[in-house]
Amino acid sequence: MKSVICIFFALIIFQICFADVTHNAQNRIEELEKKLNSTKKELSKFQKNKQSQQKVTSKIENEIRYLKNQINNLKNQKKAKNSELNEIYSQIISSETNISLNENLIQNIVKNLNEIYFRKKYLHSNPIFNSNLQNLKITAKLVLRNLDSLSETCSKQKIETKKTENKIQKLTTKLTRNQQNCNQNIRQKEVEEKNLEKIVNIEKSCKKRINEFQKGIISLQEFIAQIEAEKQGRIYSFKFTNGLVWPVSGTVLKNQNSDGIVIQSQIGTDVKAAAAGIVAFSGWFENRGNLVIIDHQNGFYSLYGFNDKLLVNKGQKVVQGEIIAHSGNNPLLEKDCLSFELRKSGKPVNPLDYLK
Repeated sequence: MKSVICIFFALIIFQICFADVTHNAQNRIEELEKKLNSTKKELSKFQKNKQSQQKVTSKIENEIRYLKNQINNLKNQKKAKNSELNEIYSQIISSETNISLNENLIQNIVKNLNEIYFRKKYLHSNPIFNSNLQNLKITAKLVLRNLDSLSETCSKQKIETKKTENKIQKLTTKLTRNQQNCNQNIRQKEVEEKNLEKIVNIEKSCKKRINEFQKGIISLQEFIAQIEAEKQGRIYSFKFTNGLVWPVSGTVLKNQNSDGIVIQSQIGTDVKAAAAGIVAFSGWFENRGNLVIIDHQNGFYSLYGFNDKLLVNKGQKVVQGEIIAHSGNNPLLEKDCLSFELRKSGKPVNPLDYLK
């Protein structure tokens, strides 16, 4: 009867001892779930921003296509106007050449008329001369009319040339302006695409954090379930046969019972199991990074946090001194180190009191 009562009281004490670790783990799960919900809201916000950025980028792309079409049309118009202008220039040159030739002809006619005028008193009675003089006058009138017509045509063509040049100048100005707008929109598109890329990267980061939070919650729930199962009918010795070995060699940077100790070590340093036991947890843990927890089957748990790489799995048996991880960096301290904790009945104790 006495033994039954002793076992009963031992079970009560055991449950009280492990109440703290279960309660702390439950609190940690609640914190993780809050952060998970917060991150999901943040992700939703970035997804909305992503959609907005995609709409802006699509609008800019449409504007760029429209401007490029305008630029091509303007280039074709400019090409046609240049062709028209070249034709007008050719006509002007031809007209000016004709005018020059007619002017020379008129000068010859005038010269001939002057000679005839001075000689007419001698040739007045000559019928051949009279006929030639009449023909010369007719020819002179025709040449003068042709000259006036050519001069008028040349003047009109010069006016048309000026108009065409003005049109080409306007087209060139518009073409330049549209090209500048197009280039500006292309630059804006590049900026928007970079912003969109940043949002996509943030979105990926948020999804990764959500995934890590979910893994952390699942791992904690499994760990709590394991501890709850171990509460039933177990009495611990709270002794280490060979004491504890240092997980890594290095300077102790921090010594607080609530968080164990922090040992300075280069990234990639082998992390050894302080004592034999079974891996109770191996994975990412909020505020501890990559974490290994070893159940030493005597009421003690050792915790190895902020590792760069984990080398053991949950449920795996390890012997004292076995390499279980490679040390990493503690972002809270911004140092390469290992966080080492020791818990007795779920409560933290100073590891320096047990290490060799």
